[in-house]
Amino acid sequence: MSKSGKLQVLITAGNEQDNIGRVLKSVIGWADVVLIMLDSHSSDMTYLIASEFEGVEIVKHPYDTPAKQKNRGLDRLDKCWTLILDADEEVTSELKKHINNIVNNDSGVYKAYWIRRKNNFMGRWIRFSGWQGDKVIRLIFNDGLCRYPDVPVHEEMDCSGNIGLINEPLLHYTYKGFNEYIEKIHRYATWQSTDLYYKGIKPGLLHIVGKPLFRFLKHYIIQQGFRDGWPGLVISAVQAWGVFERYVKLKELYRVNSA
Repeated sequence: MSKSGKLQVLITAGNEQDNIGRVLKSVIGWADVVLIMLDSHSSDMTYLIASEFEGVEIVKHPYDTPAKQKNRGLDRLDKCWTLILDADEEVTSELKKHINNIVNNDSGVYKAYWIRRKNNFMGRWIRFSGWQGDKVIRLIFNDGLCRYPDVPVHEEMDCSGNIGLINEPLLHYTYKGFNEYIEKIHRYATWQSTDLYYKGIKPGLLHIVGKPLFRFLKHYIIQQGFRDGWPGLVISAVQAWGVFERYVKLKELYRVNSA
């Protein structure tokens, strides 16, 4: 637990019974406050598992977008340093040391920190495939000047102030397998196509053929996905499919709404 500064942890979750115990074990007894924003439509054992951990506050609320759910949680927390986690992440002891140093020796220079992520997919730690540069803004001073923009996907926090970098990675257990990965790609393609539609982007042959092809080559060749073996090929192919699906759905939106 922090010695002088106060540290809060915010976790968003929904149907995360396979992950919630791991993330809670990594922060219970270390953070001063742990708040879970749980999707009220969650139908598995997530709530029961989380409620077994002493000192955890669980708030149920319908899930709409990641950004809105995280902002709701931030609104409920105090004005102090706050670590924001997804249920499929884990804080290592080395990362805790870095965060403790920031919390207990706050110089006031930085408003927030990027944290690098180490991603596990299909039972393997991914070193390439475009995931090697993964980092997220997750440690913030929660005074209302750091908020998630109201976007449906790929939300990244907007902060008014300087942002530092923590190189010690946050562990991220991305997807249990191919099916879970492709299901997320389907959801994101739908959200992204809707967003592009309202922005007035009209898809052409370049979007539907050229962009997916480039995405595959980018992940597999340029970003060396081939060095990650079978998981690297899966990542590259699925990312390319996601781009293809996004623009096909966008084209379908124009067709349906012009009828």
